[in-house]
Amino acid sequence: MAMNSQQTEAMPELRVTLFPIVEPFVKGVTGDQWLLLRSGKPDGATLIVVADLVLEVVTSLTKAILAAFTGMKTSVSEESIRSSLGDALSQSIAQALDVASQMDDDSVELCAAVISKEVAESVNSALSTPMHTAERVVRPRRLNVMVGHTCKMLKAFAGKIRIGRCQRRTRQRKLSPAPLEKPLVDNEEPRAESPVSVVSLLLGVQEQSSSGDSVIDIRKQKSIEELIDKELRKITDPVLDDLPDQVYALLQEECSLEIANTAEGITALLTQQEENQERTNDGKSTSQQKQKTKCKQGVKLRVKNCLAKRFAKAWIHRMVVKLKKKFHPDPKAETTKSMKSLMSGVSALLMTEAGEMGGKEISVFKRFMDFSSVKHLVFIQALTDMLYRHIASGMSHSDFPEPVRHSSLRTLLVPQVHANMYAEIRKQAWRFVSLMSWFVNTQVATQSQRVQQAIMGPEALFQSEALLERGEALERAALCEERTASPLEEDANRQRDLNRVCVRIFVAKLVTLAFKKSKVGRTIADDGDIIKSLFDRVWAEVQHVDFYTTPTTFADLDKIVYQRLCKIAGSQDMVLARLILKDPELGADIVWSVNDRLLNPPQEHRTICRFFRSVGKAISNIWRRVQ
Repeated sequence: MAMNSQQTEAMPELRVTLFPIVEPFVKGVTGDQWLLLRSGKPDGATLIVVADLVLEVVTSLTKAILAAFTGMKTSVSEESIRSSLGDALSQSIAQALDVASQMDDDSVELCAAVISKEVAESVNSALSTPMHTAERVVRPRRLNVMVGHTCKMLKAFAGKIRIGRCQRRTRQRKLSPAPLEKPLVDNEEPRAESPVSVVSLLLGVQEQSSSGDSVIDIRKQKSIEELIDKELRKITDPVLDDLPDQVYALLQEECSLEIANTAEGITALLTQQEENQERTNDGKSTSQQKQKTKCKQGVKLRVKNCLAKRFAKAWIHRMVVKLKKKFHPDPKAETTKSMKSLMSGVSALLMTEAGEMGGKEISVFKRFMDFSSVKHLVFIQALTDMLYRHIASGMSHSDFPEPVRHSSLRTLLVPQVHANMYAEIRKQAWRFVSLMSWFVNTQVATQSQRVQQAIMGPEALFQSEALLERGEALERAALCEERTASPLEEDANRQRDLNRVCVRIFVAKLVTLAFKKSKVGRTIADDGDIIKSLFDRVWAEVQHVDFYTTPTTFADLDKIVYQRLCKIAGSQDMVLARLILKDPELGADIVWSVNDRLLNPPQEHRTICRFFRSVGKAISNIWRRVQ
């Protein structure tokens, strides 16, 4: 209790930290978005900007608390952060809105509690590393809970303010011109100029034209393009308001080609399904159902991946515009070549995936669905370097050299004058990965459902609205209410606790082995302090790796790591000395070894394998006797 009291006294004034973040957010929320928040039905674009606010709040609080506790060896308790945070977030919102800060809603308490938990974990993770870096990806489910409580708190504030309807500006864009679009206009009747309903086409409306079936396929494709484009614009256009018209036009031009490719792939799937259905109209209902299910899965993956790519590109370009405004006092006009180069680099980075099995079609969606800190580190570094090179290339070079990449280093050699800018870009890259992980894990399914239902059959005409309302109601309930953990979540929590204990046992065995091999009594140092410090370092790095502890996960790992450390340190005594001194380089080697074991676990020998090995051994013994 005394420790918590001391930590609370050492805490900075968090309201001062939060207000500069909350004020621009409140000013940026449109009247329509306030109305949606008041109704308790925020749309996808509103949820995205709220999620970005939450991430910025967590990052800023973590940075402020780290600055106050730098040099302290103790961990920061969640209770002390919660006590210091109090209702600072709601008071900052009230101050920005110029309304009374008194709130009877329990969302303030719930929101502060879950934010305090995330900040405490981020701070302690940073304190356990030598550089005290607060670089951490927020888990999608926890971010979703924080977004839900924040939306509920904003709903209460929306009821206190006078909301004026503000029409968001709309910018026109053209769908990609298809190669056969001109002949289609020339040969079709005037009524065919507007897109035809995809549902009608799926019902088998066969219209006669001089171009035959190919024209119908193109009309299907154009209708699908319209559906996808309409849904994507609902999500991305509100976050692209700050983009200059030239950048917006180039981004839309690139996205229109992606939409066309997605629509072409979906059209091919639908055409193939129709052809298969015609061939299997002899009563083979099971085969038809399998084909329909396969087609639905293909359509769903293509729509989800298109949504993920479009949102990722839109948000990255939004980041670039904001970073340029912050670090370019007098930016020069950006050339079309420079913008196209950035867009090409972003596309290549998003669609590059380690391994060849995923392919480009689903790589973007899969990249952020899989929550792996190791993969994220590589992506964040590449994104940071790319954005830095682009932003720095438009600045004056009279005071510092051109940024270059050393052949033996992964990171750029950044001039000291650009250190703050590079750090800010890296922070934004970490936030982007957290936002994308949340988006693809919690939002894409709902957003793509409308497109998928409109494409996949006549029942969408009658059931889509009811299904969507039910889905949105369930999603809002999950967002805005504290949920009881499901059996799956309870299993995941138990597995996480088991992983944590097993990592601690491994660390204790490693430290014990080091004392034993050096033939030194355990009283030479406080081995408990060594174990705790080393465990905090290792667990901070591996806790986000998705692994399940089995009997072989940590088998003999302490001996393997110890042998490796002896080779690095030169002797057994040097290993013990560096452990006692809490050498960060030695800690990094241990973390690398644990990560390598978790990512490449040893294979368990199954019973059937042991059986065949014993049979083979018996046969070989008989053969030797015969000889």
